[in-house]
Amino acid sequence: MKQNEAMSKIGSHGFLLGLLLAVASGFIGKTGMVNFGEMTSFVMVGISGVLLIIGVILGKYNIEENEEINFLIAIMTLLVGLTAAVSAFPKGFDVIPGIGMRSILANLGVLLGPAAITVALKKIFRVILK
Repeated sequence: MKQNEAMSKIGSHGFLLGLLLAVASGFIGKTGMVNFGEMTSFVMVGISGVLLIIGVILGKYNIEENEEINFLIAIMTLLVGLTAAVSAFPKGFDVIPGIGMRSILANLGVLLGPAAITVALKKIFRVILK
């Protein structure tokens, strides 16, 4: 297996893991079904930290040069939508009781934001260093 194929596979699995963690975060905390008591905030910070690291790895290794513009446009659209949804319901909105949709949307932003910043920085450096 070539290195690019291996990195692509790792990136795909990392993205799926990030999505699962973001969805799992909706089940944790005051609005969720699972409560870790005083440790809940530490668990949420840990999940956000893992999502941030996965996002940076996705942006660094999984997006190729010919995919960068389309990726950035898609991510900008998604992040604007996520921000609008989270801002529209400041106290949260629960479509399904026991699942914190606000946590899920916020953690999707935590996953995708660093990926977008990493890809944008790669693009900027590539343009500047030409």
